[in-house]
Amino acid sequence: MKSRFCLFVLWSSCLAAQTFIQAAQNGVTASTAVTVNINTNSGNAVVVWCTQGANNTSTLTITDSASQTGWAQTSSGYASQGTSDRSAIFYKSNSAALTSVTCTWSGSLSATLGATVFELAGIASSGAEDSSVNSGQATTTTATSGSLSTTSARDILLFAVRWSGAVTSPTAGSGYTLPANATSTRTTMEYKIVSTTQSAVTTTLTWTNSVNDANIFAAFKAATVAPTGLSKQRRYEQVDR
Repeated sequence: MKSRFCLFVLWSSCLAAQTFIQAAQNGVTASTAVTVNINTNSGNAVVVWCTQGANNTSTLTITDSASQTGWAQTSSGYASQGTSDRSAIFYKSNSAALTSVTCTWSGSLSATLGATVFELAGIASSGAEDSSVNSGQATTTTATSGSLSTTSARDILLFAVRWSGAVTSPTAGSGYTLPANATSTRTTMEYKIVSTTQSAVTTTLTWTNSVNDANIFAAFKAATVAPTGLSKQRRYEQVDR
């Protein structure tokens, strides 16, 4: 019997560092569509939070300046508080460079619409959503999310809120960031980047005057990146023949 030593080289995958790039928003009245102007970079993810104050039945179509298809809705579905509002999060991973994103609602509604758009880097190019839930409260100064659990060790958490009326002094929940240009008359979105899996977590967003709110709490996974020399492992094993 001869003994030989064989070299096995193992490569471990790495998760990208997620980065918030920018936010933009817009709000309109007596309309079926709202457009947000934003100049994004090719390859980044684009997330849009679209809201309307007419009914809880209209459906949403997302279009953009690059005429892309494949915008995905989060598994949370639509969020409503009562029968006169509806909101949703859609996203496009590995997006083309854009100059605008448009939310168009079905039906002949003429409503107050809002939209907030985030550009994010380091998001998975496929299967980007980790988890999402929707919730809502009546006559409150605090939006409280549903309970969210994740499977990925590195996520960016987004908490999107729609108000039934104008509010003052919106304030991010503990550990979250409410970025510049994220808040319109009726919509806003905050974020937090985490490096461990989350179990039954919630978050909040507060303001000073009582209104109804509908919200979605969503987590998006980090991209997997090519390994570096630091993640290469060598293992020698004896093989007897």
